[in-house]
Amino acid sequence: MTITRLLFHAFLFLYSFTQIHSQTYNFIQDDFSSIEGVAIAEKAIWKLVNAERRKAGLSELSYDVALQSAARQHSQEMLKLNYFSHTSPAAELKNPSDRVYRTGLSDYVVGENIAVHSLDVAPEAAATQLMEQWMKSPGHRANILRPEFTHIGAGVISFKDSVVKDTLIRGARGRLVVYTIRHYGTQVFTSRSILFSKLELSKRNAEFLIFDLQYDYDRGSLASFNNYTQFFQPSDGKMSIHIEFPLQPTIQIFLARIQNDYTKEYVSFFQDDFVYKNILKTTDKLSLIPFPVINKEIRIEKRTVYFLEGEAVVLNADVNTQCLLHIDDDRYYELEVVQNRIQFKIPMVEDGKIKKLSWALGSTEEKIVRNQLMINTTELKIEGPAKKVFVKN
Repeated sequence: MTITRLLFHAFLFLYSFTQIHSQTYNFIQDDFSSIEGVAIAEKAIWKLVNAERRKAGLSELSYDVALQSAARQHSQEMLKLNYFSHTSPAAELKNPSDRVYRTGLSDYVVGENIAVHSLDVAPEAAATQLMEQWMKSPGHRANILRPEFTHIGAGVISFKDSVVKDTLIRGARGRLVVYTIRHYGTQVFTSRSILFSKLELSKRNAEFLIFDLQYDYDRGSLASFNNYTQFFQPSDGKMSIHIEFPLQPTIQIFLARIQNDYTKEYVSFFQDDFVYKNILKTTDKLSLIPFPVINKEIRIEKRTVYFLEGEAVVLNADVNTQCLLHIDDDRYYELEVVQNRIQFKIPMVEDGKIKKLSWALGSTEEKIVRNQLMINTTELKIEGPAKKVFVKN
């Protein structure tokens, strides 16, 4: 009996990505533990990657199970649907950042390498072959040795099948066994500044300070309530400020206006320490602002709203590190960094819009967006006390 192995050509491709798109997905932590041998190959790839980084004098990458989930999902899908590309036929998994975001992470910089080969080898050897392919390609090598990457996840999916055919060779009947062997490998890299340990939505009852102020002014203004700042633009020469802020023992209210439209310099025109018992005092002080007041009202209301609660470690933080949590492009929260950690609990308005949350880190002078998250408020249909959006141990 003659045995012939048909070997596929090896393919490889790379992808480097630096933007998160605005889709909203369910957050999933996949369990691929039943796939035989993949964990061995994946950890071997991780070790080989770090060995190459050490040779280049670079820091080693931490292994991340959520990135592993994204990598395994893509390798498995390529095998199952018989394609080889960074672009998935599934709209919600179209590109690498979509697949990472699906796992619950929201890294702003994402890189991906993919490869396939058809050698009939053990998991460790399959990993070595995939790594050799990547290192021979300048683009793949650049991803592996990219200095700013901090985390990696690998996904290897293997397939082996055989077909038996009757043959007639030189007049003698025999059987030809044709083997199909494929090892799909995916590497996913991220540059991470925030490592979340908790991120969840909960529906709760709370008291809110409702602040309404309308006055004559034809330039932009801002309002700050403790750690929260929101920007406003005029309409028909009128400025309307409306803020709903969770009631706290003391709320420092700060209002400012744009003095110069080109430099966007803001000048303060109202400050007050609001307390619940002195609601009339603050309302009366608003009459003294240097603009004709059209309407002013401050009241307390009980609301049932969704709160986004989170805890995270800020990687490589120092005493000067600051963090801003932007919601869309017109408001932000100042998050205090205490011993490299941040905590927050902010209300989310169910207004049928997609909210873009961006965590910006840096010094006083410059803060760079490092993580993003999209929440579709039309999907906030929570039954029970809490709905977990993203929880990672």
